[in-house]
Parts: sequence; C-alpha cells; structure tokens
Amino acid sequence: VSSEWIRDLIEKSKLIQSNSARSDVARAVRSRPDTIGDEAMLKMLLDWASGEDNPKRETPEEIDTVILPNTNDHNDGWVHRAINTVRGNALEALIFSALDRERPRTEFLWKVIQTFVHDPSITMRCVALNGLACWQNETTDKQSTISLFRQTV
Repeated sequence: VSSEWIRDLIEKSKLIQSNSARSDVARAVRSRPDTIGDEAMLKMLLDWASGEDNPKRETPEEIDTVILPNTNDHNDGWVHRAINTVRGNALEALIFSALDRERPRTEFLWKVIQTFVHDPSITMRCVALNGLACWQNETTDKQSTISLFRQTV
C-alpha cells in the first residue's frame, strides 16, 4: 500500500508542521520501514533532513558544550544533539528505513550518506557516519566506505 496519501496529509496538515510532530513522524517511519517507509515517505524524510532548520554549523562555544566531560566518546553527544532536531531525526529515520527492510535500499542510501557527510553541521555528519557504518554492514564495498570516511574526518 502506497503511503503517498499519508505524505499528502502530513504536508497539508498545519499540526504536523511543528518540529516535534515531524520528529514523531520520522520515528514512526523508522519503526515501520516496510509498511510506511516507501518512496513517498523516504523523499519526505530526505526533504526534512535537507531542511534549513537546525542544526547548522556549530560555533566554537557550542562545540565546547557538546563534548562530554570525563569521557573520550564525543560522538554520543553529537548524535544525541542531532536526533533532538528535525533534520537529525529525519536523517536517522531515513537511514534505518532504507536498511531495515526485506530488500535494503543500499544504492539510494549511499547517495544520501555521501551528501550528509559533507554537511556543515558536525551533528549531521555524525548521524551520516553512523549510517555509513550501518551501510557497510549491508554491503561488501569496504573500499568505498574507507574512502568516504577519510573524506569526512
């Protein structure tokens, strides 16, 4: 069953234009990739992930506040920050919706990851790198993974 009607409803509903509602929709798509994660929903998530709301490039002061004290694991702070935004939540849902299905959409996801590892926001790049690790588990193309990782860091 196509979810085109769901996407149309979401786009027309003023109630779902808020950030928290969009994050809820992204979580719902992520939890049901084979039922509502079709082309229409993946495109909607990509639009939201590409949106102009936060997170944007972080200031040096913001970078200092995200780095977790007493730990060397800085990535968790960045991912946590990202998934509390519409863009980060949508990208994470997009990644898992593309992979958690009977036939993973690895080619589509590769293009998405290639785009977001160059995002100006550290938080979005962290989500994309997590997606790259998940993508690698579904493919045998280790050389592309290594190459893209090196471009990112």
